[in-house]
Amino acid sequence: MWETLVSDYTQRDFSYAVLLRRQLYQCFHEQDQLMADYLRTMTHMRQQLRNVGSEHAISDDEMARLLLMGVAMTHRELVEQFDLPTRQGSPPTLQQVTNALRSRDERDRMANGNQGGGVVMNMNTGGGGSRGYAGNNGGGVGGHAGNSSGQGDRGGRKSLPKCNHCKKPGHLKRDCYQYKNKQAKVKAGQSSDVKKKAWS
Repeated sequence: MWETLVSDYTQRDFSYAVLLRRQLYQCFHEQDQLMADYLRTMTHMRQQLRNVGSEHAISDDEMARLLLMGVAMTHRELVEQFDLPTRQGSPPTLQQVTNALRSRDERDRMANGNQGGGVVMNMNTGGGGSRGYAGNNGGGVGGHAGNSSGQGDRGGRKSLPKCNHCKKPGHLKRDCYQYKNKQAKVKAGQSSDVKKKAWS
């Protein structure tokens, strides 16, 4: 009886570990996904594999390669920065890879913040024309309003960016809480489906 239980449990552990490893190898960073979310997902799957058993654990070197494989299409230049050190016999460590990914994400976030600030600065400097997003009466960035007073559309205000997911103004899809919650529910549903399949 005990041997049957142990062998059955071991088989299920193995099949679950195989499914987790497959998910880990197929996970990749999407263009509008936050890098922190990508790293969290990959780390969570690695931890799940380690919890199944030490024989299924992913080494730090392999994890570094998996993280770089996942961003190869969205951040090619980041992967290429490790070419020379690898040729010189010093492949990147897991810590170097995660630091590079996090700093890239931070730089992108800062650049997006500075672009928004630059538009506001351009809007406040200069003459009479309205500046704003395309779609208002200002005719886009740097366009002049069509009214005769030269004041521009509603005192030079810009229309807010609009989310492509919930259609509300003021944020983009990558920052949308509804979209993030929906993605989290989908991922949670997929992981529970994997567990059900593994244990059935």
